[in-house]
Amino acid sequence: ILSIASQQNDLPEIESLANKIKSDFDNLVVLGTGGSSLCGHALSGYMTGEFSARKPCVIFLQNIDPFTVDELFKAIDVSRTAFLAISKSGVSIETLTQLSVCLERAKNHDVASRFYIITMPGDNPLRRIANKFGISVFDHDPNIGGRFSILSNVGLVPAIVSGMDVRKLRSGAEHFLNNMAGEAATSAAIHVALMRKNIWQNVLMTYPDRLEHLNIWYRQIWAESTGKNGTGSTPIKSLGTIDQHSQMQNYLGGRRDKFYNFITEDFSGLGDKLVSYDAESDYLSAHSLGDVINAEQRATIETLAANKRPVRFIQTTRVDEENLGRLIMHLMLETILTSHLLGVNPYDQPAVEDGKILARTILKSSK
Repeated sequence: ILSIASQQNDLPEIESLANKIKSDFDNLVVLGTGGSSLCGHALSGYMTGEFSARKPCVIFLQNIDPFTVDELFKAIDVSRTAFLAISKSGVSIETLTQLSVCLERAKNHDVASRFYIITMPGDNPLRRIANKFGISVFDHDPNIGGRFSILSNVGLVPAIVSGMDVRKLRSGAEHFLNNMAGEAATSAAIHVALMRKNIWQNVLMTYPDRLEHLNIWYRQIWAESTGKNGTGSTPIKSLGTIDQHSQMQNYLGGRRDKFYNFITEDFSGLGDKLVSYDAESDYLSAHSLGDVINAEQRATIETLAANKRPVRFIQTTRVDEENLGRLIMHLMLETILTSHLLGVNPYDQPAVEDGKILARTILKSSK
């Protein structure tokens, strides 16, 4: 799982597929759920941000809500859109459902030239559908679980389409694994020590907007890896600065059962220079937008620490691809080591499988 950071031989195929999509289409719709979607979204979201008008536009259809599907097809030109369906097993209900709908919506176009599939080798529904329509299939590494596939083609194809240099991303991840793994081990030990003191909530608060979807991805890997056999802390996604006005009251005035983890960036001097239009807000004058968010980061961390809440923060001068790779490796390794310390398997998800089996039973019985 972790050694993929040092791989090179798979990159030409990944880059070839992504560059073809970039050159031929205005949109890429990624079909999938869980790690099959969250991995790519974590990287693509880092590159594009919420208001980006960059082409191609990478869209993640993560749910099967009929309203959302209708709105998607109102917003895109199918003739200028590629579709990438991802499921490690090839049997995921959500991915098969999404693919069925999208194939029907695109049936008046050349399906084989605009649909792509990533799934494990071997016989499964996704591969059979691909064969039926002449769709290109790319192998999902069977040794990498969906939620940990962020550095594989699952995460890298959408990332490249969004403009990321994934070689730098992997280089950063490899550097952390080879030179800084002790930091993840220390973090894992701290997590477990706090759980033994009844700290059962794991808050991750990210301040750079571009890390919001990385935060969501982390929530999945932590929950599915550590939450077994009656143990594992509950991950809580938190965003600066919005959740200072949404969750901070609970953080400071509520139960003392949370470990606060921050990922911050040095925004000094970045962004617009501020002008004060009122005497009461004159303290903003001559500061930049980045200076203000820096002050917010520092104030939040120091306030929690002053109130004797357990706080850990990771600060980077700049979240570029290499630092992002280091951060991703840190979070994955920390999660895996914490699971081992808790005595649980970080790679399976038996409770999730129960729900999948029951959903299929319900659909079969009501057909």
